Amino acid sequence: MKKAVVIFMGVLIFGFVACETSQESEQAPSQTPETKEETTPKATFNVEDSVKVIGKKVAMATFKALSAEVVRAIRDGGPQHAIKYCNAKANPLVDSISKSLGVKIARVSHRRRNPANSANAYERELIKKYIEQLKAGKNPEPVVLNVDTGYIFYAPIVIEKPLCLTCHGIVGRELSPELHEFIKQYYPTDSAYNFRTGDVRGLWKIFVPKEKVS
Repeated sequence: MKKAVVIFMGVLIFGFVACETSQESEQAPSQTPETKEETTPKATFNVEDSVKVIGKKVAMATFKALSAEVVRAIRDGGPQHAIKYCNAKANPLVDSISKSLGVKIARVSHRRRNPANSANAYERELIKKYIEQLKAGKNPEPVVLNVDTGYIFYAPIVIEKPLCLTCHGIVGRELSPELHEFIKQYYPTDSAYNFRTGDVRGLWKIFVPKEKVS
């Protein structure tokens, strides 16, 4: 979890800028105003860019919602309570957001906690690419795949906040051995630990139907 921010669920705020210009010119009464052809080229619609805009906003909304709930769970009952919350309610919350926004949201990882979130071969290679880019000081960009009924948006999930390491950090340092054993009760095959700040935790995987892209 990167940031603990409370948001209104299912609401995305779209900004817009309206621009008006006016011009006055003096002209002799006997002259007729000249007309000019429109020479300004119209912007070309780019499907990939549109999917990236949608994907980024959906990922941010989902991240904020999940972060707010996890922080609330930690505040109410500590890390163990947060683990119980994630096990029982995180996926239903993501499904609810998916339905409200008309997309399909998933999180996948090469080192997953829940087996249902295991990355496939392509996703593992993409994660490897993102890791190499970050090590080289580059800014990793989202990827868009064109599939039969829509598009799949991928973007890296990077650990930025120390709070995330409470449950995903190095065992014996940020992640206590006691909490590590507690996590195994809910996720026996867990491998989502021993991460450091700046590591790629996994990927956002967001399916966007073609009818939403315009």
